Amino acid sequence: MLAGWGSAAALIMISVTSPLWRHLPKLVFIQLPWRWLLCLNAALAVLLTVAIPRWALRFLAVAVLLGAVVVAGYRIQPPWWDTSADIAEMRDAITDGVGYEGTDEYVPAGADPYELKKDVPPVTASYHENKPPEVLQWGPVDKHFVVHTDGVERFTLRLFNYPAWEATVNGRRVTIETTEVTGQMALTLMPGTSDVHIHFGRTRDRSLGALASLLALSVFIGVWIKAKPSPDHGNPNP
Repeated sequence: MLAGWGSAAALIMISVTSPLWRHLPKLVFIQLPWRWLLCLNAALAVLLTVAIPRWALRFLAVAVLLGAVVVAGYRIQPPWWDTSADIAEMRDAITDGVGYEGTDEYVPAGADPYELKKDVPPVTASYHENKPPEVLQWGPVDKHFVVHTDGVERFTLRLFNYPAWEATVNGRRVTIETTEVTGQMALTLMPGTSDVHIHFGRTRDRSLGALASLLALSVFIGVWIKAKPSPDHGNPNP
């Protein structure tokens, strides 16, 4: 099983598998074939443990591999992105609620992240309003705020409108709009008090991915149980 997994991970990094990269769903989003080295390392770690039963030799092998990584990182290919200063700046931006600048391929189609304004509040009115929105929750999966308006008002959220977002106003599901250029989420609310809940739901591709992972785990457990020797293995019959 490990040999098959390792062989497949190695094969997918060779140019002969280019048709698979072009036609298999979602494989193109990996972008770089050598990222399959991560999967190859999983097989290497398990096979290394099986091949070296003594702990002293295991520690020696781990030290050699770690040393190779350190030497390669500082002498052959030093990091060119996300240095310690970049990580600290990103941490501060998240802590302050400003957000950080990501990469273009991770924003919704048609959105331009460079046109975003980072100094705006989570919810803003497009026209006018009597009272500012009352933000009760602003987590990564759930958003909750309340607004009071005298007329029809369009509110823009500091949030990209990904397909998985779901919105309910006063307990009723509503249609989410998308702003031009920036691709942000927008809601048109009726006069009165609006209790708005935004939830990041589960789309079909996420459900299929979870099912595939569950099936893979079931196969792994089944093979492990079948390959496990019985307690009386090797003992003479009574």
